[in-house]
Amino acid sequence: MLTFNAATTTAAGTYTVTIAGTSGSTTHFAMVNLTIIQAFTMTDSVVNGVGGTITSSASTVPYGGNVTYTITPDTGYTLTGLTDNGVNVSAIEGPAGTFTYSISNVTANHTVIATFAVAAATAVSALPPFGLSAAILIAAVLGYGRMSGIRKND
Repeated sequence: MLTFNAATTTAAGTYTVTIAGTSGSTTHFAMVNLTIIQAFTMTDSVVNGVGGTITSSASTVPYGGNVTYTITPDTGYTLTGLTDNGVNVSAIEGPAGTFTYSISNVTANHTVIATFAVAAATAVSALPPFGLSAAILIAAVLGYGRMSGIRKND
């Protein structure tokens, strides 16, 4: 088994490597092509760890590869921000309130951070039934404006 270690700054590409081995008094040489494929780390997180989840399709991506993040707000929360390496980016809204964010042609490590907030409450109409004003309903409930001294004619 032969192991090669390349520096993290070594550019991707194909390199010719000469391997020498000695057996007794004879030295043998072999030339092989070594292809270095850089792999980049994909990191994701949620601000304060509350309000939803974010997951990537891969934790490492080869040079030139692609990765997609799926962002899912918890019930009662909405996605309010998304950054990629500190830069604000936009997610695409998908089915059932999920979002996706994709990176094509990866050439560096990426850290994608999602921010969630409590969703705004939905306004509900509070109009009284049958076209009555709220003042009349309140008066009726509280008993204001009772008529006194009036008798029904027999």
